[in-house]
Amino acid sequence: MNNLGHTDIAYNVQNAVDDKNYLVADFSVENISDVHLLGKTATAATTALGAETLEVLADKGYHHGAELQKCADNRITTYVACPDRDYKTKEEGFRKEDFEYDADKDVYVCPVGEELTTNGTLYEKHGRNGQVQSRFRRYQLPYATCKNCICAAFCLTASKHRTRHGRHIERSLDEAATEANRLRVLNNRPKYKRRQAIVEHPFGTVKRSWGFYYTLLKGKEKVEGEYSLAFLAYNLRRAMSILGVSDLIKRVKRLSFRFFALWHAVVDVDTRPAPVFRVATGRSVAPVRVARSRRA
Repeated sequence: MNNLGHTDIAYNVQNAVDDKNYLVADFSVENISDVHLLGKTATAATTALGAETLEVLADKGYHHGAELQKCADNRITTYVACPDRDYKTKEEGFRKEDFEYDADKDVYVCPVGEELTTNGTLYEKHGRNGQVQSRFRRYQLPYATCKNCICAAFCLTASKHRTRHGRHIERSLDEAATEANRLRVLNNRPKYKRRQAIVEHPFGTVKRSWGFYYTLLKGKEKVEGEYSLAFLAYNLRRAMSILGVSDLIKRVKRLSFRFFALWHAVVDVDTRPAPVFRVATGRSVAPVRVARSRRA
């Protein structure tokens, strides 16, 4: 369901595509929205590629502080577009980004130099279904300080004056990762613009060129099987375009030979009689024979 309340009867297919050859490095079929999938998808791609670090480009539908923090914890550098902010009640120059955060003192400094402090209490925001969307601390100034400020007319809303509350700023637990991501996107516009050309390539081929607009089967596991075949075919077609058919066949044969040679070298099957265990199944007792072997 999107933000307008429109619903699609569908699964959410995720994929990670490399920027050099447009090959699908990893994919998954999900039943939740994009906003909760950045960390999972990026980490799976890192594992599939055997990479120590990774740069990930994603659109604003994936922007979520907790997911950005997961990526940072796994040495994944994110370039995720930030959603548009609503500034209807804040004058330019008095918005959150105009307040400087001092990490050493753990305070926000407002445009006129006053410090917003926190009592350390952790607050939570919940979604429609009661799930925790974010956890944050509130930094605030006393109303007496704000009331006498020369910028009160621009910084405080009418409701703040009615309730006699000073200006406050909310800082989520993942604010550092969110801010670092925002600055990377702002300072690397050309890099981020490459996103569409990379990740849309497989979907454009599979859906537009091959007509794979819908799946033939139902159920998450079966749909995942269909997309496994679709992306396997896509990767093979890309490999043929990049290497040529004859070179691809040679490489596959060479890889297959190495695999089977390694397999036969490490398999050491113990020919001694395997022990017999007896497992109780209801009133009867069934013998279970366990084969012994060692494989890499």
